[in-house]
Amino acid sequence: MDSAVRTALQTLLEGYPKEIWAEASRLLLQDDPVLRCRLEHLVESLFYNLPAELYLDWARKAPSQRACIILKWMPLTITTTSGGLAWHPALEAFITEFGAADHVLDELAARLSPSTWSGSLVPYLEPWIPLLEMWRSHPLPAVRQWANRQIVGMKGWIEQEKRRDEESIIRYG
Repeated sequence: MDSAVRTALQTLLEGYPKEIWAEASRLLLQDDPVLRCRLEHLVESLFYNLPAELYLDWARKAPSQRACIILKWMPLTITTTSGGLAWHPALEAFITEFGAADHVLDELAARLSPSTWSGSLVPYLEPWIPLLEMWRSHPLPAVRQWANRQIVGMKGWIEQEKRRDEESIIRYG
């Protein structure tokens, strides 16, 4: 049913984004973790193109509670004209405004970790390092500190995965 519901929601979002957001945002605050998880899974790809003023106004009313919810579907990166990655402008603005709010950077860190991959994990992790390094000079101290911790952790993870890759070659050919 997920596919049918997503298709219906997509159609409704195109014509009635305010109305859909009004109901969805209410459900996103429910205490039932199963309901919230199902809703987040259902709408994560749909809200990607939601008008920013809808969810930003909502987050501003209670940033400590709401900003981390929005980060679950925000676009993280864009491909530059040279083929590299850059932080998505919407994410940059969001982090500048909400980066010090509770759990926002924790949610972002969770999104940097691949949930599925094939082969070595290293190529999935390495592109994050230059992006994180950009935030070493971010205007918010919390973001700068977070970026530094993420870089250290990510580099350690990469080295661990490289060793695992080498051992895999020896074990499995």
